[in-house]
Amino acid sequence: MNDYQPLTPKELERGYFFLSHKETFRRAGLVLFAVVIVVIYGLVVFNLIKLLQSPGFNQLARSLNQSSFDWSAYHKKMAPQEIVLSAPQFVSLGNRRYDLVAFVNNPNPDWAVPEFSYKFVANGQELPEEKSFLNPGEDRVVIHTAYSPSETLGDLKVVLGDVRWRHYDNDAPVIDWELNNIIYVPVTRETVDKKSFVVSPRVSWEAKNISLYDFWNVSWQVVILSGDKVVGVKEYQTPNFNSLQSRSMEVVWLGDLPRVSKALVYPALNCLDKSNFKTAGQ
Repeated sequence: MNDYQPLTPKELERGYFFLSHKETFRRAGLVLFAVVIVVIYGLVVFNLIKLLQSPGFNQLARSLNQSSFDWSAYHKKMAPQEIVLSAPQFVSLGNRRYDLVAFVNNPNPDWAVPEFSYKFVANGQELPEEKSFLNPGEDRVVIHTAYSPSETLGDLKVVLGDVRWRHYDNDAPVIDWELNNIIYVPVTRETVDKKSFVVSPRVSWEAKNISLYDFWNVSWQVVILSGDKVVGVKEYQTPNFNSLQSRSMEVVWLGDLPRVSKALVYPALNCLDKSNFKTAGQ
């Protein structure tokens, strides 16, 4: 069956009218679209001006201004506190030789100092610069050993510099030590087989590595005090200190010492020095 139906004259007229006025319709559509856009933007601007002039907006703006965040104070609060440095002291070794020592403390529980420099200034003379480090919240000492001044040691200072800070992130290694039985034994005289001999003063202690890491080398700083005065300082090295291992250690002073009231032992291990960490199988 043939469904073809021829166009009527009216349909032909309407089609011809549309085709002949196609450009006019397009322009009219563009004009109408532009008018709609102008009206929309006009309403937006009108309502924005109305909002800005409203009492409620002015009150909100004043409130935000008064409670604006103090970024300067925030950054200052989050920045690490400076290293705490004690007044330096000297320990006489005899023959005009001295050990120089000062206590240092990192008061920041989440900032480490991978490296800083220090130098003692004795009688106005700067001694060679040395390097050290501080783990978060750590107490230790900085030392210059066996200094021999050309004249009597009087004025003594210590200067820190080139302090490098690093935020101690959650992925940083957690290292801790268990120290027990820190004992100072003064000089004694003992007799064996009717022969008398002098036993030098010493400090002994027990240390346990309660971290999960093995270390190639661990340094120890031992300080003995008479009241607040340092009367002796030693450094001691222990190689191959493995995880959960315990050791008994001892340092000895030659000759007698003044009355000692306290002995302090500090582990000196840079937690950020990955070269000191053993790897599996080493």
